[in-house]
Amino acid sequence: MSKHVPTPTHPYNPYYEWPMKPLPGRMVGDVRLVSPPELDALKGVWGEYSCTMPTGLYVGKRWLRNANAFQRTAKPEPEWWIAEVWPDENPEYVNIKWCKLGIDPEAVARIETEKAQEVEKVLIEHADSVVGGLHA
Repeated sequence: MSKHVPTPTHPYNPYYEWPMKPLPGRMVGDVRLVSPPELDALKGVWGEYSCTMPTGLYVGKRWLRNANAFQRTAKPEPEWWIAEVWPDENPEYVNIKWCKLGIDPEAVARIETEKAQEVEKVLIEHADSVVGGLHA
């Protein structure tokens, strides 16, 4: 016998889903690696709370935090973390789970290769048009 569980919605977040969708990227040890475009997309969808906590914590909420956002010394590289709100045994509380986020070097290499291939293609097309124009 199957039991239908309605999909909850939340008035503060149109992206709210429970159970949560899987995170993008891949886990390597305790770090989730994503591509730079995926990181930018996550910032746009979930928002960034680097020195505050979001109001309205509810199960399913996610956000990003740059642990180095307000360092007073020389600007360090960003240290990104994903926060996820999960249910607690006590329904009056929630749990916040944190996961370190890193840039995936394999994804960066793949993106750079694709860009280099596009540039090469444009250069070849341009060279063909110049050479073809000289022989015409």
